[in-house]
Amino acid sequence: DQTNPIIYDNKIVWQDSRNGNWDIYLLKIDPVGKISGYINLQNVINNQTQITFEIRDPEIGINVIDASNDEDPSKPGTQVTLESDGSYTLYNIPQGIYDITAKGSKWLRQKKTNIEIREGSTTNLNFDLLGGDANNNNYVNVYDLNIVKKSYAKSEGQTGYDDKADLNNDKKVNVLDLNILKGNYGKVGEE
Repeated sequence: DQTNPIIYDNKIVWQDSRNGNWDIYLLKIDPVGKISGYINLQNVINNQTQITFEIRDPEIGINVIDASNDEDPSKPGTQVTLESDGSYTLYNIPQGIYDITAKGSKWLRQKKTNIEIREGSTTNLNFDLLGGDANNNNYVNVYDLNIVKKSYAKSEGQTGYDDKADLNNDKKVNVLDLNILKGNYGKVGEE
């Protein structure tokens, strides 16, 4: 039996006799919220791709927190695969004010500034990511063009096909991918 619960700040204290003796237990609850929204990947057929989110301290500009659902903790930031409709959720973000970035391996980074995360609530945050960054360096330039050029007119499974050149995720490299690159040529993602 549990009796005498008391909530103090972010702690719950109660008395419990589960072991035959009355003991006092404490549970600390960190004030957390979550971030949820949609990412529009420019001209993409299949949205299910991994996105890297950074949750940055606005004062120093570096990633300070990884969400609890990080798919690859060995990489910087939080890696999350989008749902087929482009939706995502980042869990267990401590309350505070952050700059949040989103970047895919073939898309330019976008940053949203001064985003407030509140305890127990969901912050809605949508991104529109521009394509063409085939080499994942946050610039669309001649190096990306060379990657597309080398795989041009190739499909998944063919010799010479490089998934990095498939900018619309349709498993083939053609004029559609070239048009994405051309439309964003010279653009730089946000830092």
